[in-house]
Amino acid sequence: MKLQNIFKKWETDNKPYLKSCSGREIAVAFSGGKDSSVCLLFLNKLKESYNFTVKAYLYTFPVQRYTGNFHRSLKEYWDKLGVEIDYHKADEDDSILENSPNPCRVCQNVRKNQLLELFKLYRNRAKKLVLVSGHSLWDLAGYAVNRLVASELITESRLEEAAGEERFTEVAQRFYPFFTMPEGY
Repeated sequence: MKLQNIFKKWETDNKPYLKSCSGREIAVAFSGGKDSSVCLLFLNKLKESYNFTVKAYLYTFPVQRYTGNFHRSLKEYWDKLGVEIDYHKADEDDSILENSPNPCRVCQNVRKNQLLELFKLYRNRAKKLVLVSGHSLWDLAGYAVNRLVASELITESRLEEAAGEERFTEVAQRFYPFFTMPEGY
């Protein structure tokens, strides 16, 4: 399927949501990866048609991933498309990942905490804000396949079940709201 066809289908499937964004600012939690880049690209292409603005927020953690060259490449590409990226330099350095038994969990927690900081920037404009996370559901699908294979091939024990529950919590929480706005949504 060609990109233009994918884009049109995405627009058609999301038309009610796009219409509800009229007159608002869309803040995309952006990583610079494929999923968030496609999300940002599609929203940017539709901003005039649906009367909204788009801005990307990039928190540069883990630090080793966001090199000067990576930053320049992102800036060059998105500047050409007229997309502003607000870079937030990490307060942490990668040393907090080195001795961790689960560096992915540490990174996720650091990035989640930084996402909450984004709301402080919008505290007075929250009614006009639409926050979009550029994640995909591949992690959730990966978890489901992992559980299926594990249940067929591995003898269950309390330890394995606890690890499975921890992994479920880690993955599933990405797709559930973890805070509520003052207006109740």
